[in-house]
Amino acid sequence: MDDKTRVCTYLLGGLENKDIEPPLGHFQHTKPEKEDTRQLLHTINKAVGGDDPLPEKTLDAVFDQFWPELEKKLNAFPAAPKAVAKRSLEDMVAEILEFTRAETNSRSRLLTFSGGSVPITGVPHHGGVY
Repeated sequence: MDDKTRVCTYLLGGLENKDIEPPLGHFQHTKPEKEDTRQLLHTINKAVGGDDPLPEKTLDAVFDQFWPELEKKLNAFPAAPKAVAKRSLEDMVAEILEFTRAETNSRSRLLTFSGGSVPITGVPHHGGVY
């Protein structure tokens, strides 16, 4: 993804963060609740508004006007099928391990590329390679 690519997920039908598998599971999700939805709209407004997004007060006024109608439609949305399989603890641990290994490899490549002179955030630099 480039610096202009955005992913916004909206959890409908009673889905929870833990129900979403990778790759979408790596992103933050928005619950269909008033303040979460408002925050999502502010994020989208900033992303697509460029140098001239809607003023926050205007966006909030429009959101407050139309939220009751949207909320009714969200409440009428069918629940996720009961057959949605819960992720096993082993799958979630494997995902965390995979993510940790990828992050470690990424940092190792950065240190190799930079000759070991880039400090890792949160680790004091005392010279040499970490």
